[in-house]
Formats: sequence, structure tokens, C-alpha cells
Amino acid sequence: MKDQKKIIEITIGATSFLFLVVCILALISNIRMNRRIARYLDSETRFRNEEIRDQQKYLKFLIDKKQKMEESSTIVEPLKIDDEA
Repeated sequence: MKDQKKIIEITIGATSFLFLVVCILALISNIRMNRRIARYLDSETRFRNEEIRDQQKYLKFLIDKKQKMEESSTIVEPLKIDDEA
């Protein structure tokens, strides 16, 4: 009877230890995966920020071009027809 109790205690202890080891390994794996995801999101954000900057530069270029065209073009007033004559 004492031998069976001792075997059960050792089995429970070993099972608990193995469960603890598995939990620690899962935690380490989760931390590594989170770091990998964070790196990916950081690079994706950096890429999108560069894309937005490029679009802003192009939009500014178009606005400047439109303003230069408006400044350089001559304004033609419509011909007034004199009804009294």
C-alpha cells in the first residue's frame, strides 16, 4: 500500500513537472512569435508611411503645377455685346 502511494506521488510529481515544462516552452514560443509579428507589423507600417509620403509629394507636385499653369495663363474675358447700340 505504501509502495502504491509512493508511486502515485512520484507519478503526480513527474506529470506536474512535465506540464510545467510544456507551459514554459509554450510561453517561450509565444514570445518569439509575438516578436516576429511585431517586426512584421513595424516593417509594414514603415512601408505604408513611405507610400503615404510619396503620395503627398506627388499631390503637392500636382498642386504646384496647377498653380503655375493658372499664373502663367492669360485670363480671357467674355466678349460683351452692347444691346443699346
